[in-house]
Amino acid sequence: MFHLREPIPKPLSQKNLHQFSWLMFGLLIALPAVVIPTFIALLFIKGGWLFYGSIVAVVYSLCILSIGVYHRYWTHKSFEFKNNWAGQFASKAMRLFGAIFGSIAGQGDAISWVLRHWKHHLVEDKPGQDHHTPLEFKSKWLGFLWSHVGWMCYINVKEFDYKSHSDSKRKELESDAILRWQQKHYVVLYAFSALILPTVLACLFSSNFWMFVSTGTLSMAPLMWEIAMMILAINTARFLCQHATFLVNSLCHMQGEKPYQNHKTGQAHDNWLVAILVFGEGFHNGHHAFGYSYEHGLIHEGNQKTWRAKLMYCLDIHARVIDLMSLLGLIEYKLKPSDSEIKMAMQKRILFDLEKSFNNLSLELSAKKEQIHGQMCQEFEALKEKVNLLGDEYMDALELLIERLKSVIQTCKAKAEMYQETSKVISQFWLHKMQKAEKELAAFKMELTNLQTT
Repeated sequence: MFHLREPIPKPLSQKNLHQFSWLMFGLLIALPAVVIPTFIALLFIKGGWLFYGSIVAVVYSLCILSIGVYHRYWTHKSFEFKNNWAGQFASKAMRLFGAIFGSIAGQGDAISWVLRHWKHHLVEDKPGQDHHTPLEFKSKWLGFLWSHVGWMCYINVKEFDYKSHSDSKRKELESDAILRWQQKHYVVLYAFSALILPTVLACLFSSNFWMFVSTGTLSMAPLMWEIAMMILAINTARFLCQHATFLVNSLCHMQGEKPYQNHKTGQAHDNWLVAILVFGEGFHNGHHAFGYSYEHGLIHEGNQKTWRAKLMYCLDIHARVIDLMSLLGLIEYKLKPSDSEIKMAMQKRILFDLEKSFNNLSLELSAKKEQIHGQMCQEFEALKEKVNLLGDEYMDALELLIERLKSVIQTCKAKAEMYQETSKVISQFWLHKMQKAEKELAAFKMELTNLQTT
């Protein structure tokens, strides 16, 4: 399956992809595999753990925070700034920060990043449609490799199909002058952060450089060593940031908890390790369930007093930054699902698990029925009883879900009326959610009626 031309295999459902890109392989895999161990080895040899470790930590943190701008602002617009001088100044500052440090992080230009992520949410985890789902391979290892870095070695960013699924989103992004500037100068920004920025920082922190400025005496060898170490430190931070964020596409779609369920959750999991590494982005099941939410580690009425919720609150640093801006009076709105919606999604998860168990038992029952041919009637009847009991439990869960939906409709209606006079945008947002909930309610009522009549 592996060969020299394609060290990462191409999935069968995507054979029309471009040829393997050795440039991307070098930037994403080979270069980090050389730079990071070299940097660590030199720290062991020459020391400087505290200084260079601090540089890596600061640059890594700023790069991760820029992903929050890419994701929670530009992609999902989960919050918006006020239309006054302070809000607009903060908006421009944040967008400029996201554009610059997103480039330093090597995440690609924001317009392309957002549109690819937008498509991921539209076709999540459907092989042949979702460009980085791990479900492309039966092998978990190959699925992980593909979703982590493999897809980027085949996708041509300039020729990616953006228009067919997100033309309005593309126009919205291209209306932002900062995003157009970043897209035009992304390669320059990336190269600048890889070589020139570390050189400047090394000189600013170097006693040898300042001695040269004041006395004209230059110790070239120590200064070159400091520049080399700073280049390694900045690029180590970049590569660590890249692979930490790649884990959201790979590990978060393979391992973790799945407390919520709806038509948008796909294979997304809440993974605590990834959440720590990327400041809350690893709470991926909650994000896929409620993509519009500024908070990914969802704190709600049912869990707010638990230690897990308190830890989740602390780890979702992106959300806390948004909370801080809101506290400073810069934010017009920040979107988050209501408690009733969260309870409904949790109930859907219970229903989904029960349905899965019910289907598995039904298949087992059918297989057993064919196998025994009348020889194991007692065992068959016992299994049948289990299926009937599980069916009753399923109906009870469905009835509870219907009640949760009614609560959601009431909440949405109240929210829409509350904002009707102050904000038509927010009012329409809640009316739209109420209409969706009413459609779901009708469908589940029909399903319950059908079950009760059979």
